Amino acid sequence: MDTLISMGTLAAFGWSLYALLLGGGGEIYLEVAAGVTTFVLAGRYFEARSKRRAGAALRALLELGAKDVVGLDGGLEGTERRVPVEHLAVGEHFVVRPGEKLAADGVVTDGSAALDTATLTGEPVPVDVGPGDAVVG
Repeated sequence: MDTLISMGTLAAFGWSLYALLLGGGGEIYLEVAAGVTTFVLAGRYFEARSKRRAGAALRALLELGAKDVVGLDGGLEGTERRVPVEHLAVGEHFVVRPGEKLAADGVVTDGSAALDTATLTGEPVPVDVGPGDAVVG
């Protein structure tokens, strides 16, 4: 695309210089060369700015997630221990207390709660979950 834009802009500028300086007659297209260049550069600027803002928003979302979790050694009746989220394994049980964030996707095995799923579904009303319900961290 850059090649086509460059060729078109150079053609318009070259023809305009020829028509202007050598009196070749016809139309001059200096405004086309300037306009196309301006629009391309403005488009690249706005694209870079929106990518930068989107990246910042994603980094802020990652910061909102849980940092550690109370894991259970030995299943549901095991002892509790604090574990960084990065060390969670598939099939591992962990406890989520009221007010805490879900550390990972999973299935509720014991207990019940009302979860705020507004960030995923847009619904402002908390969703009641119990044993067997899938939850998203």
